[in-house]
Amino acid sequence: MKRKRKNFTLVELLVSIGVFSVLLVVFMQLFNGLRLAWTNTEKKNDLQQSSTISMGIISDLLGSIAGVNVEETVGGTTKKIPFPFYLHRVSGSSDAACNLYFATKAGNRELPGSNQVRFVGLVFPHADRNLGVAAEDQNKIYLTVVSNASEDAAGKDISSDNRDVFHKFWPAPQFDGYENPAAARQGLRDLLNSKAKAATGNPLPPQQRTELYKNVTEFKVKVFNASGSEVEKDKSEVFEMPDSLEITVSCLNDADFLIWKNLSGEARTNFQREKQTAYTRRFYIGDRWSVGGDYGKY
Repeated sequence: MKRKRKNFTLVELLVSIGVFSVLLVVFMQLFNGLRLAWTNTEKKNDLQQSSTISMGIISDLLGSIAGVNVEETVGGTTKKIPFPFYLHRVSGSSDAACNLYFATKAGNRELPGSNQVRFVGLVFPHADRNLGVAAEDQNKIYLTVVSNASEDAAGKDISSDNRDVFHKFWPAPQFDGYENPAAARQGLRDLLNSKAKAATGNPLPPQQRTELYKNVTEFKVKVFNASGSEVEKDKSEVFEMPDSLEITVSCLNDADFLIWKNLSGEARTNFQREKQTAYTRRFYIGDRWSVGGDYGKY
């Protein structure tokens, strides 16, 4: 005897469709959440990888920092101050945007020039709005270089840009063309800053200007003495070599940076605090910077 087949009622179909729809919505929300988490992780990993490389370059340069002692009167007291070391902040606070300039003997970097000593700048155009750098290039940190190079990587003659100017500052402490260390520091700062304008003016050889970071919202440098205490907190200019430096770079990923650029006021500040990723590293210097009186061999 055959049983009569029972069909689904309309109510049962509607309930089934409703349950399926709810499950589908839950699944899609879960999938989108996982996809968003994966995307954010990838973006953070990209930033982390880029920062690791850039901080490694900075570490090499600071680890081989160089200079000579020159007599200079500071606060009414004459003492020996290393040249060149120059930290310039946009205001008198260690949390202010800044630029950092120093000499290095780093031999494991492909820096231009045959002289072992090169002058380098970690230039953040935002810290000096007088640089004339285009707005789209202001939120970047550049490594700019001055050496005694006579040619760039392509064989182009750049002696007028580098070699002759380089010897105005080195060997110190003659400061050929500059009457004192302060004037020489200012001249070197202006020269290294000028190379950050390559994107908007005459392109410079890549060796003289390298983009270390992009989408930068903050670039801060704090200095410490041998006991580990922060010093020069309220100084806009620091030119006494510290025992160690702490560098902090805060960045946004590409998508967030585009949003941030179009915000203003409190909305921009809050978005920056929520989305930016800060990278901080302490660099020990100690007394390794000094090349003593025998600077001629460098």
